[in-house]
Amino acid sequence: MKRCISVCLFVLLFLTSISSAATINVPLDYSTIQAAIDAAVDGVDEVVVADDTYSGVGNYDLNFRGKAITVKRQRPGKLHYRLPGSGPRL
Repeated sequence: MKRCISVCLFVLLFLTSISSAATINVPLDYSTIQAAIDAAVDGVDEVVVADDTYSGVGNYDLNFRGKAITVKRQRPGKLHYRLPGSGPRL
C-alpha cells in the first residue's frame, strides 16, 4: 500500500511539473522582453516575443540571469529592436 501511494505521489508531482510550463508573451503578458525573462521560471518557461520593433530600457542588453529559458519570436525571422540614439537593428 505504501508503495502504491509513493508511486501515485511521484506521478502526480511529475505531471504537475510538466503542466506548469508557461508561455510568456511580450507585450501581452509583459511590456518588455527583460520583464518577461525576469518572470520566467528557470528551465521551464518560454518567452515568445510578438512581431514589432522594441525599443527602450528592458528591450536591449538583456540579462538571462543564468536562467535556462527559450526566448523566441512569434514567427521565424529576425527580431527588430532600436537602441537608444540609433536606427533600427536586426
